Amino acid sequence: MAEIAERRDNRRITLGPGHSIRFKVGPRSLKDIRIANISGSGVFALVDQQEALLFEMGTILEDLVLDHPMLPKGRIRAQVVYVLGSSPQLPAMGFVGMGLHFVDMPAETQAALNLFVAASLGEA
Repeated sequence: MAEIAERRDNRRITLGPGHSIRFKVGPRSLKDIRIANISGSGVFALVDQQEALLFEMGTILEDLVLDHPMLPKGRIRAQVVYVLGSSPQLPAMGFVGMGLHFVDMPAETQAALNLFVAASLGEA
């Protein structure tokens, strides 16, 4: 079986139910967007198929907040770096996955997020 090379730049942790984000994309505000994993540099989020047209590669998300009691609460700016599941060749899955890269966040938020990830990986 061939190994697939890791393209991501940080180790991440898988998150269970109850981990979500909220943010603005253009004039729209979205909330309760589930996230499946997180690292110090980004998240993988799942949005309804109906919302997929809002999220092309390169789309900037403003005022992103990690909505979970154990995650830091600073306002983050993120960019869509890949979209999974929106291809017309794929069967409709009801949701689209997005890789979001954090492009700007307060230093204290970054430090708290790095600590959360390290602790979850048993490194802190």
